[in-house]
Amino acid sequence: MHVDDNLVETLKRVISSDEHLDDERMGIWDEYWQQETCRIESNTVVYGGTPSADQSQPQTKEIGDDQKRKQQITNSSNAYDTIRSLDYIAGFHPDQATEAAIDLALFLKIPWSVVPCCVFPREFPNRQINGSRVKNHSQLIEYLCTKHEKIRKETLSFVETATAKNVVLYMLSEDYD
Repeated sequence: MHVDDNLVETLKRVISSDEHLDDERMGIWDEYWQQETCRIESNTVVYGGTPSADQSQPQTKEIGDDQKRKQQITNSSNAYDTIRSLDYIAGFHPDQATEAAIDLALFLKIPWSVVPCCVFPREFPNRQINGSRVKNHSQLIEYLCTKHEKIRKETLSFVETATAKNVVLYMLSEDYD
């Protein structure tokens, strides 16, 4: 399951104060799950957005692939239950999932921590801070901090580089009170 805006928006349509899913909301979730499953299964791009060197060559099977497959969630009901049971969300260099991971945690009102790294300004042209598009890491941090007034920010104890960022954003359970 990919954490993205589509997941968060679907959950906002499905989850209510009533823990039980009625038929209409379960139908919305089932439709999302089916579309997401098809999208993932038809993906010919390796994780991280980089096409494989030679798409005609079969991918080598990693040790443990069968075990990983057994751990995958394969039906919508289990996926929904898993999301509802989350008690923490963590993202270390989550790339395009950065904002959606924070939005998901804020919606579910659970603790979270994210170390944002890449900005992806072309993929997220609607991100704005002070009327300007978010184009660099410091602007991304500032933008993400506007999502909730109690978002905390700390600097981790390792040196920041062009590819390794050291700012963590987070919220604790008590920050939702």
